[in-house]
Amino acid sequence: MNQKKLIVMSLIIIFLSAINVFASTVEIPKKDFSNPNIIAELKLLMKDGATQNYTIYRSPYVEEDLQIEAYIQFVYEHQSNVKEIVSINGIALKDTILWKYSGSIDRTKKRNSEDDYSKGKNHEMIEKDSDNHKHNTPKEEAPIIANVLVDGVPLVADVEAFISNGRTMVPFRAIGEALDAEVGFNFINDNLRVVWAIRYYSKIDLNIGDYRIYKDGKYMFMDQSPFIKEGRTFVPVRYIAELFDCEVEWDDSSSTVNILTKK
Repeated sequence: MNQKKLIVMSLIIIFLSAINVFASTVEIPKKDFSNPNIIAELKLLMKDGATQNYTIYRSPYVEEDLQIEAYIQFVYEHQSNVKEIVSINGIALKDTILWKYSGSIDRTKKRNSEDDYSKGKNHEMIEKDSDNHKHNTPKEEAPIIANVLVDGVPLVADVEAFISNGRTMVPFRAIGEALDAEVGFNFINDNLRVVWAIRYYSKIDLNIGDYRIYKDGKYMFMDQSPFIKEGRTFVPVRYIAELFDCEVEWDDSSSTVNILTKK
């Protein structure tokens, strides 16, 4: 009987401890930033012992709390030089509802990536607003291979750029990195797959299958939407380069896009 009482008391103590832990956590803390496009700032502990701040920018496609968690997941899984996410907006991560991401990062835990969404998934997009914007998948046609030069240097990518509907399509990560931009993705579900890039404090957001591109609080429209092919997100290179203030030239004789950056 005494042993049963001891077990019951132990379970009550564990239960009360769990309640106390959850009661001490707070919602994602808010903070006012001078830049209205910033919604949060993470403090990261790097593997070399240094600390860095990581800024989370607003996206029109994702609710703020969901977007913040998606960014934390992105850092958690893809920033190999980060040891720990210490805080968000000055509050220790372990004391917030995102406490499960605190402590040393375990990169054995993975979620869906671009490659997962290229295999057997339904890529049709839901209509996003009353303007009935079109969403598409690439047409089945023999690709015309294109060349891309960035400041005279050939674009390095594991899949080739090609021409689709009169636009040169390139892998998003490859062109972003060639332009010295930070590139990432928030693949929330089949209907919400956002890719983004930040270059010199300017950020662009695109949603797979959506003809709109978002920059600095404004939507602009493309005549070719991004799509997934061969496990990579392809985007129309001219829009990306020009929105990052680069000059773009087309050499028809060699099917070559020449991008000149302004460093």
